[in-house]
Amino acid sequence: MANEKDFDSTTGELKVTDKATAEKNKEKNNEKNKLVVLNEDITHSLMQWLRGLNNTHSSTNNVTFQVTDIDVRKLTRKPPVPFITSSLQQEASKKHHFSPQRTMALAQMLYEKGYITYMRTDSVNLSGLAIGTAKTEIIGQYGEQYHKVRQYTTKTKGAQEAHEAIRPTDFKRTPASVRR
Repeated sequence: MANEKDFDSTTGELKVTDKATAEKNKEKNNEKNKLVVLNEDITHSLMQWLRGLNNTHSSTNNVTFQVTDIDVRKLTRKPPVPFITSSLQQEASKKHHFSPQRTMALAQMLYEKGYITYMRTDSVNLSGLAIGTAKTEIIGQYGEQYHKVRQYTTKTKGAQEAHEAIRPTDFKRTPASVRR
């Protein structure tokens, strides 16, 4: 059965690669438990088959379905650590297939326009002003239950922490307000 790790966190689409499917199938010990990716045609065929079973249900064709296992667990996700130069480049490469050069050119442009703080940093620290402004915006837009202060520390030995982490300069600015 596919679980939350089988889906892309940004698009919600199933991450399917031959390697992923092979590893998932290796974990299972028999044919019945293998991960099967259903495309649209297979899904429609399965739906028609199930509807046909329902329509032809009689005492001679007694087909029943049974839920054999329900896995209920509370999932919590913590927000990611604030960006530093390398994590910004890695995320841009992973999600948008940007080269480090392109990422830094775009970050430089955003910095020059005043949208983000300085983008060459090893620090994950956020200023008190940034934390306070973020708190005000989160509580104002979403409510007190969605606000929690998190303090991150840099674990890299010899990190130069002259600047704070890469972040938006104005939390009130929305994507719609900065469109061309």
